[in-house]
Amino acid sequence: MKRNELIHYLPYCGVLAGATLILTRVGFTFPGTHCYVHIGAGMAVLIAFLLPPVYSAASVGLGMGLCDLITGYGAWAPFTLVIRFSQVFLLSHFLHKEHNKKRNAVIGFLLSGVIDVGGYYLTEALLYGNWVAPLATAAAEVFLNIFGVALGLAAITLFKKTNLSKLIR
Repeated sequence: MKRNELIHYLPYCGVLAGATLILTRVGFTFPGTHCYVHIGAGMAVLIAFLLPPVYSAASVGLGMGLCDLITGYGAWAPFTLVIRFSQVFLLSHFLHKEHNKKRNAVIGFLLSGVIDVGGYYLTEALLYGNWVAPLATAAAEVFLNIFGVALGLAAITLFKKTNLSKLIR
């Protein structure tokens, strides 16, 4: 990691972690599950597009992990940090590849969705001691990922049209 890169991206990382925390609070609990559907999912996709993998993953992981802490879901916070960091790191890695951008984006969205759904399935199974009940939450997590991708792609389009993405990069 170059020193200039750190100086350039670290302020964005902090501001976007705060924005992720706030936007993760805007949502609702999916009926019949523990899954929380929120606007932060779209923010995660936008941040993965805007920042390099390490910075985007740190922003989203910290923002969503802190959201768990301040909303009374502290037991979930370390899991959220690891799951979201891994998910967004992978997605950002694929979104920043130069060749076959559309193919890489699709692969990135699918693999990051598997990390999210699988990670929260395992977390819920470990926390609650039940390996069947998390299946309902897994279906809701798939919905959250689709919602996040749709919202994130819309935000990316707006950022591209306003040239804000070039300013950050």
